[in-house]
Amino acid sequence: MTLASLRSGLPVRSRRSRPAHGGRIALRPTSPVAFICRRSSPTRLVQYQRALCSFDYRERSIVRGTFVADIIDILLSGDRGRIYACNLLDCIDANLLDRAEVRNVLNEANKKGIPANDRGAIVNINGVVSELGLICLCGIKPSSCVSAKTKYEMIIKRTHLLNIFDSSRFTKKRIYINRYHPPSPGTSPETDTTFDELERLRGDPSVLLPGKSIGLPKMPVWWSVRSDVLARIGARPTQNADKVRSLLGLVHHPRGTPLMSVSVPTASLIPTLNRPTSFDAASHRRFRARADNPNPGGEGYTVDLDLFCGRAPSIDGVREYVSAAVPTDGLRVTWRRVGICSTEPETGTESDRDREFADRLQSGLSRHDLERELRALM
Repeated sequence: MTLASLRSGLPVRSRRSRPAHGGRIALRPTSPVAFICRRSSPTRLVQYQRALCSFDYRERSIVRGTFVADIIDILLSGDRGRIYACNLLDCIDANLLDRAEVRNVLNEANKKGIPANDRGAIVNINGVVSELGLICLCGIKPSSCVSAKTKYEMIIKRTHLLNIFDSSRFTKKRIYINRYHPPSPGTSPETDTTFDELERLRGDPSVLLPGKSIGLPKMPVWWSVRSDVLARIGARPTQNADKVRSLLGLVHHPRGTPLMSVSVPTASLIPTLNRPTSFDAASHRRFRARADNPNPGGEGYTVDLDLFCGRAPSIDGVREYVSAAVPTDGLRVTWRRVGICSTEPETGTESDRDREFADRLQSGLSRHDLERELRALM
């Protein structure tokens, strides 16, 4: 049964409603009975069956029925976990991830122990993905990924870009190069000077340190299409950091973050360039595997934070891609200033927005549906 067939108007279970399996007794991970159950055989656990009720995801109990709660129970205990679970199932449903590979990852993550909450469950899963090197492995490679004419760019914090530069090449206010200073109201001489220095050295390969790379080993690098961004914001991205951040769904960049755009020759990206999956997104709070208006080319889309906060029917941003880390030795790397974020990425509280986003992804699915589909993988 696919998720598309399940999304047929079923109401989404409220977080305050009674769990599908009851939940009269909730055991803490450190409770003596929970410890006994973790160390006991299935036969011994039967003795606790009447005393130990079903998993209460609100209280993060350890025992579900007659067996120890696993990573799926914990994953569905919070909004971040629900976001990850929905995206994971959508990836499988669209053949973006191999079912057997996902089963292996979940089983290996389950062996790492019982996490404290849904975020811990995601950390365990991400750890297995990193250990196995399962990035940029989407099962459906978008057709646009093989076009050498497409110009890709990534938006990163200025401090991350400076890590691959030889700071001795900067001639002004070097003390500020590798430090982060929140901008003061109006103009900020420190950040403006640093941006000016970066602009002055733009495209100079000698400023790059040898042996460096854009991105980290076993971690995906995120790219967007420059023409897509320009078409949506209606002007050059310079001094439009808030608009660019919102369009790309960069919810992790708060007010005061200086952003830069980095581009490399397309030919260096094509070998590993692919559509992102849940394994690539890791704990990204605003990643979405299923767009509101899917592209026939098979591309994934960012979440436009402004549209999301405005509760628009479609919150599709622009096409997004991932690649493996790109070594900079002998590579022509260009960069340009985007600007400094002057507002917070979203309105309202983080927890409220997480809950709203999780409910949006889970639309038409009950919690029982999510759990059933995830358990079918293990």
